[in-house]
Amino acid sequence: MRLKITKTNHSNILNDWLFMLSDGNGKMYYIMNDAFYERRNMKCPVSPKEMDSYYNGLCITAHVKQLGNKKVVVSF
Repeated sequence: MRLKITKTNHSNILNDWLFMLSDGNGKMYYIMNDAFYERRNMKCPVSPKEMDSYYNGLCITAHVKQLGNKKVVVSF
């Protein structure tokens, strides 16, 4: 699925997501923080080294799963 980064959040204080993304229909998706993925025995799709290269407007191709009430990116 092709998604576009619309917001970034590197503070992790208010939200448990790092990146908010949208598809062509305006549906929202998230790349969550490490703790979110660890609680589910999953690996975060974005490494700490890669985080600085992700920015608003960047388009990525990702695999998504519904986890709880959010559609979450699980791999690229």
